[in-house]
Amino acid sequence: MLLLLFTILTLLVPSCQETYSDEACEHSGIPLTITCTGGSTITILAAAYGVFSNTNTCGRTFNGNCVATSSLSVVQGLCEGNRTCSVQASNTLFVDPCGGVGKYLTITWTCGSEACVPERDSYYIQSG
Repeated sequence: MLLLLFTILTLLVPSCQETYSDEACEHSGIPLTITCTGGSTITILAAAYGVFSNTNTCGRTFNGNCVATSSLSVVQGLCEGNRTCSVQASNTLFVDPCGGVGKYLTITWTCGSEACVPERDSYYIQSG
């Protein structure tokens, strides 16, 4: 389902912007860092902290779906409109959606000018 949602997201992004996505692992001490160059700024398209796919770079697994509902708003508050930002995958920053389970943070973003910002698909963002 996530792959389908990323496919839908790709169709929404104007050709003037490339879409990026990356993950950070809880307890790794390494934040997910976003940097836009050439004077462009960050637009957050999606964010999810928890475990929603057993296919991830952190090797986290969970029999179910646990995602902090605050994921998108927290990441937007830290990164939206900036040229760079770093976000830790931690229960301190996000509400713990499933205690005792190793989690990860996934963020999808674009870098661009205000004249080239895609409209967000509210269904995609809510499904995190």
